[in-house]
Amino acid sequence: MSGSETLNGSIRKINILFIIDEIPGAYGGTEGQLFLLVKNLDRSRFCPHFATLADTPWLHEGHLNAPVVVFKTERLLSLGTVRQMFRFRRYCREHKIDIIQTYFNDAYIFAALAGRMAGIKNIVAGRRNLGPGFWNKKSLLRIFRFLRHITRLYIANSEATRASIVQYEKIDPERVKVIYNGLDLSRFPPITESSRKAARNQLQYADSNLVIGMVAHLRPEKNIEFFIDAAAVVAAKYPAARFVVIGEGPLEENLRKRIRERNIDTVFQLTGSVPDIAPYLPAFDIACLTSGGESFSNAIIEYQALGLPVIATAVGGNIEAVGDSGRLFPAGDMETFLKTLCELLETESLRKVLGSKGRALVAERYSVEKMVRQHEEIYSRILNS
Repeated sequence: MSGSETLNGSIRKINILFIIDEIPGAYGGTEGQLFLLVKNLDRSRFCPHFATLADTPWLHEGHLNAPVVVFKTERLLSLGTVRQMFRFRRYCREHKIDIIQTYFNDAYIFAALAGRMAGIKNIVAGRRNLGPGFWNKKSLLRIFRFLRHITRLYIANSEATRASIVQYEKIDPERVKVIYNGLDLSRFPPITESSRKAARNQLQYADSNLVIGMVAHLRPEKNIEFFIDAAAVVAAKYPAARFVVIGEGPLEENLRKRIRERNIDTVFQLTGSVPDIAPYLPAFDIACLTSGGESFSNAIIEYQALGLPVIATAVGGNIEAVGDSGRLFPAGDMETFLKTLCELLETESLRKVLGSKGRALVAERYSVEKMVRQHEEIYSRILNS
């Protein structure tokens, strides 16, 4: 439907309130996807509002062309949170909010309940997590199963996530729609000689090095210990090989210790956090992901957009994302990972073929425009049904 939408016999824009626990920047996984959606919505048809449960400096830097409001909530079970819920209800009524879309656990629980208090029936829950590991407490699963009765629709970022939601939250499959992550391809142009050289200068790699890289938070589920152990084996066979993980997290000191224990501290580096990973990725020859579980990895499609060959674990949304543009291996299977990595290190032509397939796949399936259009279609459909 073009132009404005018909709501209760009148023509006006659709007011959508997006809410997330917090957003420290625009380049995080879920945070980045929400930013892209809000930024690119058709303003002739939709009026987005942006809310969080915690204040951050980024919110005040003018990145969003939308009203921003903070419902400061430190603990869900508190009198202060109840007050914020009533404030949320007032906001929804004053701004005639038609749809509430939530991201992350606390924001979902808070907004689903407060939105219901405001009389809003169109609660849309974003889901970007997989399986029992997501439910740190059984009580959380029970809450989510209760909230399904006041949630209109769920949006999952992969078929694997959709299957998990249906299984564990006991939701009708018809109420769960899949919209893949979108990627701003202008941030990830194909690698050129100059971008490769600039990236390698930043990471202090020579042109002759073969760089195997990963972008990941330094958390247990990313299984970076596995990557370090593999690097020790590969480095002994390929003196030109270099390994890098871009990211930060609670395991940093333990991982640095493991690197020293494997005697690979001269060929393996942890960069820590960087403001934008895009300028660093052209340094890679091969990109990896060794997670034990993934809903859908932004890192994979960023690798592919640059034309990098990908080796990833055959878990969750990785299977959908990689397709035939890379190689999959069973999580924790060191033998298969090493065999695959060595094959790519030794075969430049294969790296180029896989990289080219990845770039084409991203352009077809994961554009920002497609992701935004699919959301807009869902909003129109639920308000006109």
